[in-house]
Amino acid sequence: MTTFTSFAPTLKFLAEIEKNNNRDWFQANKDRYQNEYLPSIQNFIEAIGARLKEISSGLNADPRVSGGSMMRIYRDVRFSKDKTPYKNHLGVTFWEGASKKMEAPGYHFHMDKSSGGIWGGQHFFPKDILPKFRTSIDDNNFGPQF
Repeated sequence: MTTFTSFAPTLKFLAEIEKNNNRDWFQANKDRYQNEYLPSIQNFIEAIGARLKEISSGLNADPRVSGGSMMRIYRDVRFSKDKTPYKNHLGVTFWEGASKKMEAPGYHFHMDKSSGGIWGGQHFFPKDILPKFRTSIDDNNFGPQF
């Protein structure tokens, strides 16, 4: 099992990127991103993922940088008023089962320089399940009857 020791490299990098949120700074610090920031998060994903599997054996904790549990550092600025290119927070998702991670129930971990938390739920519902979920809420069952 992977040993997770600290978020210190992650928090330091996030604090610095908040002050220097531009491509030139990121390119100059890309080695730190790849050699300090990413390994710290990957170790966290592997370590906490092993513990979460004790709660739910079907939980996915994928340490891959792209397509895994870690949310990308690059912001989607297309529809945002904030055009800074990089996120100054960490997001990690652990999802249940074989569904796509954003269509499956699971846990989301968020951390920035001043706060953090873990939430459970489902980001959005697949088209075939959404009407059933809405009906269950409308019928005051407050729980999907799949």
